[in-house]
Amino acid sequence: MSLTVGLAIFAGAVATGTASYIRATGSEAGTIRERIGMESAAATVLGRAAEGLTVQAETEVAINGVTYRVSLTPTSQKVDLATDNETALTQAAEAVGIVVDSELARSATGLANLSNLLRLNASDEDCLRARFTYGRGGQSRSEGDRPPALTVAPGDQLDVRVASNVVPGTVLWMRARFLDQAWALHDYRRLQGVTVCETQGSPGPH
Repeated sequence: MSLTVGLAIFAGAVATGTASYIRATGSEAGTIRERIGMESAAATVLGRAAEGLTVQAETEVAINGVTYRVSLTPTSQKVDLATDNETALTQAAEAVGIVVDSELARSATGLANLSNLLRLNASDEDCLRARFTYGRGGQSRSEGDRPPALTVAPGDQLDVRVASNVVPGTVLWMRARFLDQAWALHDYRRLQGVTVCETQGSPGPH
């Protein structure tokens, strides 16, 4: 699913999701409500950042009595599967306990496609996304640990991960690029059956 819009996408998603929710029953209704909650949590944090506020890289957002954990990671701190050397790819993959074939990585069209090519399960793809990227939004790679708090400027690009203890095992990933007071969102990926990704020195969520 590709999204190239500002934060208004979430308002539309909530409206559409609510209408569908009224018509849906059982597990469909739960899935719709879960998706709306996760998107709304992401929108809350991204909205604060768009206003020029400093936001925590790891923060909790309460929506309708559910607490969501939102993790923000600059893509500049991730290993680029398309351009970084094979040593960097191998070391980053070992840090999250997965094997990445560099030739497949170069030929893949995105993280979801690479996950399919490598036959990764949801947990392994979650680990893959915590460490790797395709493109850094034109920014050079940043070394060192992820900063505990972030203030965005036009052109900054973040990976957003949303999870909740109420819906254990379900994780929402999306990429957000800040463009003059609005966000362009893409790489929307919802994973189910995820267990904790134990990373070593990763800029992503632990």
